[in-house]
Amino acid sequence: MIGKMLGHYRITSQLGKGGMGEVYLADDLNLNRKIAPKFFPEAFAAVPERMARFERGANLLAIQIATAFLPALPGPAAHNWNPRKEDES
Repeated sequence: MIGKMLGHYRITSQLGKGGMGEVYLADDLNLNRKIAPKFFPEAFAAVPERMARFERGANLLAIQIATAFLPALPGPAAHNWNPRKEDES
């Protein structure tokens, strides 16, 4: 797998292997960043409940990562922006 291209991703190394599959380090050549794709064995992927559990975990992780970044706002609005405060308009 190492060195292979999958779309615009280049697999560079293996990060781990276990009962749920294998995780690799890859370069996203379009966005110039590192990603960690996970590949499941066919037996794991064939069980809808297992895939649903993985997808729920991935979605929760994505939410946590997304909230770590603040949007770039022009001018004074950037100093008054509060991501936890409801929109008062």
